[in-house]
This record gives sequence, C-alpha cells and structure tokens, in this order.
Amino acid sequence: MLAGLIAGAVPAHALPAPFPTTAMDRCQQGADPDWKTTLRLAGGRGAKAPDPANQVRPGDVVRIVPHAGDRVSATGWWTQPLWVHPDGVSPRVGAPLGWPGPGLNQLSLIGQFDGNRPVEAMRNTNCQQLNKYGTFEFRINDSPDWDNYGSWDVDIAIFRGPVVNGSFDGPASISAPWFTEGTEFKFVSTDSAHTAILSNGGAGWNAILQTIPVRPFTDYVVEGDLRTSANTVFFGARIPNEWPPREQHVGPLVNTTRIRQPFNSGPNTSVTIFAGFWGTNEPHFLSVDNVRVLSR
Repeated sequence: MLAGLIAGAVPAHALPAPFPTTAMDRCQQGADPDWKTTLRLAGGRGAKAPDPANQVRPGDVVRIVPHAGDRVSATGWWTQPLWVHPDGVSPRVGAPLGWPGPGLNQLSLIGQFDGNRPVEAMRNTNCQQLNKYGTFEFRINDSPDWDNYGSWDVDIAIFRGPVVNGSFDGPASISAPWFTEGTEFKFVSTDSAHTAILSNGGAGWNAILQTIPVRPFTDYVVEGDLRTSANTVFFGARIPNEWPPREQHVGPLVNTTRIRQPFNSGPNTSVTIFAGFWGTNEPHFLSVDNVRVLSR
C-alpha cells in the first residue's frame, strides 16, 4: 500500500485572525492556514508534502502535528505485532548508524525539511518559520520497514509569509521574485540596510514589484519603509481585474516612513504589490525596505 495525501482532512475549522497580522502570529493563534493537508504514512513508510506547487517558501510558518494515537506495527503480520505510536518506543532507545535517523528514538516518526538533518516529529509540533524553499519528508525511524503495517496520519498546515525577501538581502541587483517596470536605474544598496533604490531622471514610470500568493476574499495590509525625493510615490497592491490599484500616494518623504495600505484579495489567489513613481525629467529617488504583507 502506497503512502498518500488526504487533502483537507485536518482538525476543525479555525476562525480568521481578528486583525491582519504575521504568519507566525496567525499560526500561534490557531487561525486558518493558507494551505493544509493530512499526510498518511502506510506502515510509517516515507511520504512527502506539500506538492511542488505548494512548497514552503522563505518566510512561511509551518505547523506539523502527528496523530498521537495512531499505531504502526514494526513487525510482520505473521508474528506478534509490535505496536508503536509516532513518539516511538518507550523507554527511549537511540537508533544506531545506518538507520534513517541515527540517535533519534527508534520507531518514532521523523521528518526532514529539504534534506536537512532529520528530527523527531512529535518533539517539533510548535509553529516554525522557515527561510528557504522546500518540502518535508516523513517516515518511521526503522530499518527495515517493508514488513510494517498500520498507518500514521500527520496534519500539515502552512501559514504563508506572502512576500519573499522583503528586506532585499542578497545581491546588489533586484532579483526574483521581485521584478521591475521602467528603464531607469534600480539596484540594492550594498550597505548594511540592503535597501532597494529606484532612481529616475526621465519622465517614465519606474517601479519594483512582486506577485504574491493570497487566499480569496481575505483582508490584507501591505506595508514598507519608504523614503523619497519625489512629490508622489505610489505604494500598494494591484488586484486582478480592478483599476485603479489599492495604493497610497505619498511624498516627498525626507525621513524613512512606514507606509501601510489595506486591500482585499477578492476572488483571486495572487496579487501584485508594488512601489514606484512617475519621473518629471528631474533627478529623483525612491528607497524601499522591509516590505511585508499581513493577513487575517
């Protein structure tokens, strides 16, 4: 029997968060996740989640909760069953070298994220923020496992941190998933702030943007730290099939200022956040940093 996914079979429906907040806050408050599933491990044998289309993104918060009462027998059907729960044998016995999780409790449910060192799943059920793309793999800490029967279920919930690299850490260029509009110069400062800078001496439109995943009909707030010499800067979200965008018009801003713009996602699963301005044939700049999107 192959391990598989049972979509949507997680515990009772949770309420939305009372106000737009971070992915970690929503996870800790027990609010609705952006993606959820129940992963079934037949015999405790290996299974992966989420699927590539829903993989974890940098900034996402994940909560993994095995069904503690589920049982797997680590011996074949022809002999006396050795039933174990996801926390493994009791008293604890560290697995030897050559097992899937050396040093971890024998016959426990173990998980790996993107090939990192495995951990015991029952000891890692709190909300955890991850900072890279990837998927999880779960399995029983058993060698061999071909003779096992029974099954374990694992609830997986992902709370999206919609914006990737909102602090512009990394290269001095605007890099994916950020993209740009306009032909004027854009770069990321190489000082400790790593601020995105847009300059414009012409008369055209100049902007940086990122398309982010959203839940339909959900209230969001996009916010960022802006400083600009331009008279009018546009900051907000483009909603598909809506015009004009949900945006703030600000400037000039001599000091760095936190700007916030609420929006509702409507029937969409993605929107595009942006910051930009129209040139006036005079030298102007726009500095953008610490962009994030909060949600209910």
